[in-house]
Amino acid sequence: MKRSPLLDCFPANEFEHGEVAGMTLALQSRDGRTADTWMADLSHGTHCLWVGEGAARELAKEGLESLGLFHRVVHPLGGWVVRLGAMRYLRAFMAPAGSPGAQPADCLSLPLDNVDIALGGLQASTVLSEFCAIPLESVTPESWCPVTLAGHEVGMWREGEIFHVMCAPADGLSVFRTLAAGLRDVDGSVIGLHDIPDRLQPGVQA
Repeated sequence: MKRSPLLDCFPANEFEHGEVAGMTLALQSRDGRTADTWMADLSHGTHCLWVGEGAARELAKEGLESLGLFHRVVHPLGGWVVRLGAMRYLRAFMAPAGSPGAQPADCLSLPLDNVDIALGGLQASTVLSEFCAIPLESVTPESWCPVTLAGHEVGMWREGEIFHVMCAPADGLSVFRTLAAGLRDVDGSVIGLHDIPDRLQPGVQA
């Protein structure tokens, strides 16, 4: 079983740990904490980088043609996809049941263990604006915004009221701890996956 790269930020005496989609991560705070602004670990998703001419053909068969650069769309079969460059697509599959399935022909499929940090609540944009230089109005559900945050290259997008920050596992702890410091400045809180309000559960929002 995989272990979330962020698990050390969720001490076992404060959070219940458990498995989601084959990964151990923080499920719920032991004190039932709530906060107007919060941050959680959503690194249990399944991601693949598709590279090659076959990637575009496969997506076209699934009803996704002519994606613009950094255009992020919900996939009709679940999850989402974004075009990162010429013949390069990031494909995310719904957890816990998501699966990359068969590799498209003429396409290299590389599994990625990305860190996915969710930041939501009243002052989420205030926290993020302290650490990244782009206007947060440009971060939308339809956009993938490659930015530098806390000295690391990350991708950002929105899902309803939630900002997502995705980065490589090696950068995850640094990015998370930097954002956590900003979170404390607005009296926010780090929470577990199941502490996220039901109406905001990732994958449920429009």
